[in-house]
Amino acid sequence: NAVPAVAPAAPKPPPPLVARANTIVIPRLGLSQPVGWYSDCLGRAAVPRWGAWRWSCSGVNNIYVMAHNPGVFTPILGLRAGDIVQYGDPSGHIHTYRVSSTTIVSNTQMWPLGATPSSTLTLQTCWTWDGTRDFIVRALEI
Repeated sequence: NAVPAVAPAAPKPPPPLVARANTIVIPRLGLSQPVGWYSDCLGRAAVPRWGAWRWSCSGVNNIYVMAHNPGVFTPILGLRAGDIVQYGDPSGHIHTYRVSSTTIVSNTQMWPLGATPSSTLTLQTCWTWDGTRDFIVRALEI
């Protein structure tokens, strides 16, 4: 008599991504990225090549986070309207946002940095290799 074959156990799924203080989490993209603090309000200091950075001088109601592409923010090029993004602020409070739009702008356009009428998360990464155009994601708090 033959012994019946035992099916191998299915691999365990990875643990869910968890937002915590100073972290951006994008579940659909499998992205969990620590966020540092960029405080040069004149924008003269280079954004460090590694990591994501919250710009401390953005307008009222606008959490503005930037990082390089290629780099840690390359995955955000895949974001689309309706996607969920979580941001853990410095106090550890978790904010949940829904992507409302994506757009490409000249790096001289300042409106993405400005104030917004409601709680907004703005993500920015380079669109072109020379940094003259940026990919912008706008997400509204839900």
